[in-house]
Amino acid sequence: MDKDRYFFINFIMKENFIQSVIILLFGGFITKLLGLLIKIILARYLSSNMLGLYMLILPTFLLCISFSQFGLPISISKLVAEEKRRSKKIFISIFPVFVIVHFIMFIIIFFSSKFISVTLLHSPDTYLAIRSISFVILFTSISSFCRSYFFGKGRMLPHVLSNICEDFIRFILYLIFLPKLSFLSSKYLLLFLILSNIISEIFSTFILLLFLPKKVNFSKEDFSIDFYVLKDCLRISIPNITSSFIGSITYFLEPIILMYFLLLSGYSSSFITTEYGVLSGYVIPLLLLPSFFTSAISQAIFPKLTKCAKNYQFYEFKKILKISSILSLLLVLPIFILFDLFPSFFLFFIYHTNKGITYLKILAPVFLFLYLNSIFSIGLEAIGLSKYNFFSTFISSILRIGFLIGSSFFRIGIYSYLLSLIVSILSNFLFSSYILFQYLKNI
Repeated sequence: MDKDRYFFINFIMKENFIQSVIILLFGGFITKLLGLLIKIILARYLSSNMLGLYMLILPTFLLCISFSQFGLPISISKLVAEEKRRSKKIFISIFPVFVIVHFIMFIIIFFSSKFISVTLLHSPDTYLAIRSISFVILFTSISSFCRSYFFGKGRMLPHVLSNICEDFIRFILYLIFLPKLSFLSSKYLLLFLILSNIISEIFSTFILLLFLPKKVNFSKEDFSIDFYVLKDCLRISIPNITSSFIGSITYFLEPIILMYFLLLSGYSSSFITTEYGVLSGYVIPLLLLPSFFTSAISQAIFPKLTKCAKNYQFYEFKKILKISSILSLLLVLPIFILFDLFPSFFLFFIYHTNKGITYLKILAPVFLFLYLNSIFSIGLEAIGLSKYNFFSTFISSILRIGFLIGSSFFRIGIYSYLLSLIVSILSNFLFSSYILFQYLKNI
């Protein structure tokens, strides 16, 4: 017991754990607050149907971002944290992959946008917004790559400030322009919402560039590609992009499948869009509000866990993981109890609506497992078992789609989506925790 207490105190003091967590918690709180204000503005100036259309676009947007980044940010973070190679060489070596992937993604999105909006989503008004995603992904990837460098270095302040700046710029843009553009048709409002990300990402990247080393000397040799570095990057990124792809494609297919099968069951398109908008636009963002706690803890422990795994210091690894899991539960559990006891208060206070009360009460206890799983996933990444994150995501995604299709035939409306979400979260948690604990038990 004394040994555990000594480790806990030593870990906090020596590794500046508290400092990193406080910075990330503060930044996460401000970011979540700005995100909440953005949601309030959208809820006030967009109709339920318009909000539903925006929520229909988001899965496509996130899928495109996931593909365009190709899992490289986590590769950069891990290689920078290991401190075996110069950061310049890492970025130079992955640059050709970056260019090729973005060129391919631009072509695919630009020419498939009409098919996605009309044939898959049954919403022609989303056409221009989906096409505009092809221009946005370049800017999101650049800022993400810059963040990953600071993340690997364990420097949390630039990461936090860039996130705050990004959301603050979006908030200002929505606050100023949404009231003035409300007379426009839905397709142009949706176009504005997507393209505004370009401006916010530019400001975010600028903040990150301010924190880069001022004097960086490049030699001719630095501009040559190190294929060993590239191989290591791809070795880490391919399991991650595969896992991310599975999750994103599931998120992308959900509204398409939901719309198709509920239309077959006799529900109207406006009902499906509105209810999906309530669940995705009000309830789930509210449940994700406390995520800045676990996100801060995960980001703070990742560089340390990576070093522990590299140096075979698994006693420290287990203790850090245990402390982080307990801390996450202590921070998040009281909030979810309040969500479950007073759902109408929170929905009305934040969104001025009573829609989604039942959804919130059902999902609140389940989302606790989602937050715990974020800690376990970081543990698997740090050990180098990212392939199991892929398997976990793959299994939960198959179950999610299967339950969504199967339950749609029982005429339970949007609850089929709710059921599939619960199954996905629980299966993901059970698989990840089992693999992680089995590995740590056997070393």
